[in-house]
Amino acid sequence: KMTEKEQIKYVKKHWANIKNIDNPSIKVQIAAVKQDGDAIRYIENPSIAVQIAVAKEDKRVIHFINDSSIEIQIIALTYDMFY
Repeated sequence: KMTEKEQIKYVKKHWANIKNIDNPSIKVQIAAVKQDGDAIRYIENPSIAVQIAVAKEDKRVIHFINDSSIEIQIIALTYDMFY
């Protein structure tokens, strides 16, 4: 079994590698979505922190988040305006 550090390295090689990790930690999930927002497709029940990271990185993929909150949607729509 890979350590969290090894898992982060693994998803940094290619974001889709997250689909090969059982129960990735929030840190691993964030590393994956920062590589490519499409990684959210392979994350079951992403935490608010992961949802915020993906909303900031790649707003076009928030539709992959089931029941995203209005706050996440607002972040996705406005983040580029301020940062």
